[in-house]
Amino acid sequence: MSTTQRSESMHAFFDGYVNSKTTLKQFVEQYDNALRNNVEKEYQADFDSFHKQVPCATFYEMEKQIQSLYTTAKFKEFQTELTGMMYCGIKSVAKSANVSQYVLDEDVVFGEDGMKKVAFNVYFDDCSSEVRCTCFRFEFRGILCRHAITVLIRNGQSLLPSHYVFRRWRKDVRRCHTRVKINYEGWIITSEQRRYDNLCNLFTKVADLAADNDDNYGSVMKWIEDAVKNMSTNRVIGSSSTTNIFSNELK
Repeated sequence: MSTTQRSESMHAFFDGYVNSKTTLKQFVEQYDNALRNNVEKEYQADFDSFHKQVPCATFYEMEKQIQSLYTTAKFKEFQTELTGMMYCGIKSVAKSANVSQYVLDEDVVFGEDGMKKVAFNVYFDDCSSEVRCTCFRFEFRGILCRHAITVLIRNGQSLLPSHYVFRRWRKDVRRCHTRVKINYEGWIITSEQRRYDNLCNLFTKVADLAADNDDNYGSVMKWIEDAVKNMSTNRVIGSSSTTNIFSNELK
């Protein structure tokens, strides 16, 4: 699966830029253009996630929760699974201690006019609110499937438990690579990218000096740990309203 997905991702990255007749010189130039286009799309997606909002399709609180936290692309994935519950029905329930086993039938369309029922087993832990489905969508995509969501709602879960809200899908997460200075001609280097670049250069010099001596290493590590704690505390105090919403919803 990983090898296939990596190959498909690579093909999508170069789609429209290279072909079987592309020379090595042209490939280098087109790689630069493809990378530039990819970065521009990512910045546009980040902008849209903060300034545009896809409306909710249901009245479930968990949809509003994910709408306020996740990027637009990931919210649409979750919304598809949430609305897909209409095709699912609970066939049977079997309880054993704290774990309940649900058998769900989903109406799956195939071909032009065909439709069949496919059974899925969902296991729900009453104590931890953990849910696991035999379709393994969450394990592969990081988004809960419609079968698991159906069981959560059946058990009175109005919001997604915190262990199913991934930090990497949140729109307020700053990815480190966005701070790396870009060397394309004509591209503007932001103040944040310039500060990040200067810090990296200085930290490299400090690391070279501290690595040769145990005392220097200990002092630098202690200073960095204290600095991280102080800056993290200040960041939490001055955090955005989005982060506050996330914290309140998970309480």
